[in-house]
Amino acid sequence: ADARRILGELPDNADQQDAADHRGKTLDESVARFARCLGRDSVDATHDDWSDAARDIVDQQLRAIHNACSQVLAATPLPEDAPVVAAGIGAPLVTTLASKLSRPCRNFGDLANATDDCRLWATRCAPAAAVALLATAEN
Repeated sequence: ADARRILGELPDNADQQDAADHRGKTLDESVARFARCLGRDSVDATHDDWSDAARDIVDQQLRAIHNACSQVLAATPLPEDAPVVAAGIGAPLVTTLASKLSRPCRNFGDLANATDDCRLWATRCAPAAAVALLATAEN
């Protein structure tokens, strides 16, 4: 969350968990936490330097996820047009990964037939929304 906040990529109200150090979630507090993860203090570099470091971390994470998805797809007999389902606060990243994997992508909120005003949060909170759908289907 801190790396994404530093990059300005974290959606508003999406980070609902306490920060690792139980401090706030301002940009400065995120930079301080991020710097400590690298054994540094935030004053040791400029904001642009911390942004570059955060970009590197995020890019490495996406490469690792892409590689893992490629391994699963290579080992699993799925049709080439089988879609990837984008869910969670990282749904936009899933959409990007699906494109890099040459796969169609569907948002969970669309699959769940969520109303326009709930679609974004149904996607972000897909596990809870899925449980609610299962609970209502049984009644």
